[in-house]
Amino acid sequence: MKNKLQITVKQSPTDGDQPGYDLFTVWQEYEEIAMHFNDLLLKIRTQSLAAVAAFATVGGVLLKDEGISHELRWGTLTAVFIALCVFWVAIWILDFTYYNRLLLGAVKALIEIEKESEASNRTSRINVSTYIEQAVALRKPATREALNLSKGRWTFYSLVFILLVSLMIASVMQLRKPE
Repeated sequence: MKNKLQITVKQSPTDGDQPGYDLFTVWQEYEEIAMHFNDLLLKIRTQSLAAVAAFATVGGVLLKDEGISHELRWGTLTAVFIALCVFWVAIWILDFTYYNRLLLGAVKALIEIEKESEASNRTSRINVSTYIEQAVALRKPATREALNLSKGRWTFYSLVFILLVSLMIASVMQLRKPE
């Protein structure tokens, strides 16, 4: 499934009877951008979760053979879970410091357009890139509302990380345990 983002604002600020862009058309384009970033985030999260599950399963299945020594089995599983913890933290950082900020910037631009719609059906500016850039650069401190909205992301990443660390600790304990 290929999803290409195409933006087309057909009317320039000087075209038509009134100056500015049609507000609804701009809102539709901003919505398209926000949905594109939302889709990216969902793909990153679900594919990363699937990758972690797949590597953990493959590691467990391959090392189930009775011919493998105790040290090799548990040492390898420990290494697999350490690597998965590092991978999960890397995805977490990518989400929190980049992709989610892209989405937040696009949503902020959408909210601005919706506020403008109360006063007019035209806008003289297109500023979605400005809001996205500000969100990625994190020029403003996080608000309480933004922190509350991030609880779900923190919970998602924390649960998987706690599970991976628990499995790593269990592997280390088994490795240290005499056969």
